[in-house]
Amino acid sequence: MTMCGQLVNMKGPAGPGAPPALGHSLVKRYVDEPGSASVRPLFRGRTVATARIAYAEIAATMARLHRDHALDEAARDAIYARLDDDFAALTVVEIRAPLMRHIPQLVARLPLRGYDAVHLAAALVLRDHGAAVTFWAADAALVGAARAEGLRTTLLS
Repeated sequence: MTMCGQLVNMKGPAGPGAPPALGHSLVKRYVDEPGSASVRPLFRGRTVATARIAYAEIAATMARLHRDHALDEAARDAIYARLDDDFAALTVVEIRAPLMRHIPQLVARLPLRGYDAVHLAAALVLRDHGAAVTFWAADAALVGAARAEGLRTTLLS
């Protein structure tokens, strides 16, 4: 399974060839920026997972891009219109108490921002439930934190 953490790739029980998991790296699916070409193919023939918070991160990023005149209104609205269907096709990790209980220990050990800790905790919950998880992110520090937690990782360029 791929975890997008921003990016998570999952493939059944832990084992070789696991796909990635996604978080706010999902933004790369919607707009052209460095790493977009690496993210889009992840959605073909793989189980991709993300934390529910990624929905808010994508919506907020599209609004900011629009305010900064980097995305026109029609493009922003088209992305908003796709979000529900796109998220229905993902494995979405809900933000519940068991996931949140990972966070104090994660942030005590690792220099994580709040939402990054949520994405990493989501990947760890998936792994704890037997999924082979590859954690994909565009943030080197977050990828390093995922690696420190024993996850396979990919740094998106």
